[in-house]
Amino acid sequence: MITLHTILAVLALAVGPVVLFGGKGGRGHRRLGYLFAVALLGVDLSAFAIYEVSGRPTMIHALAIVNLATLAAGVRAALQGRIAAHQSHMAYAYAGLIAALTVRLQSFLPGPPSWLTWALMGAGGMLAARWTIARLLLLRHRNDGLGALLRSGRSPDPVENGSRIEAPTRGLGARKR
Repeated sequence: MITLHTILAVLALAVGPVVLFGGKGGRGHRRLGYLFAVALLGVDLSAFAIYEVSGRPTMIHALAIVNLATLAAGVRAALQGRIAAHQSHMAYAYAGLIAALTVRLQSFLPGPPSWLTWALMGAGGMLAARWTIARLLLLRHRNDGLGALLRSGRSPDPVENGSRIEAPTRGLGARKR
């Protein structure tokens, strides 16, 4: 199980930046997005079968639960055509993967792992990854509407800021006619 978990994690770590920072909305983005989502789903689910570090649930398992919820919210937002919310949730899902990696690296430090150390490393990894992703997205979109929205400090979620993005007429999230 550890081998499968590791392979899926490396795949998600490699595909994630391509999906986050590559072209949006096209067939390639969707295909790589599906690959990323399935790999991340496999990573999160396989984490529940691994207890080799301490023999009991750890911070990694808590992160897997949060990441499953974030991934589900991101996929749901895409299917509903809420693109800004989709982008935000998927960025958090990738940041959660980075946070899990930082927690896993903690096991290589001297001394027994403690919940406090795991929590601090997980939270630190999550915040650092999310901040980096937000800054990179801001740079990528600095000359368009999303960049201005991110710089304004308002939520990119159209439900929270009162605007509405229409659902696409075809493709992922399209409404049936």
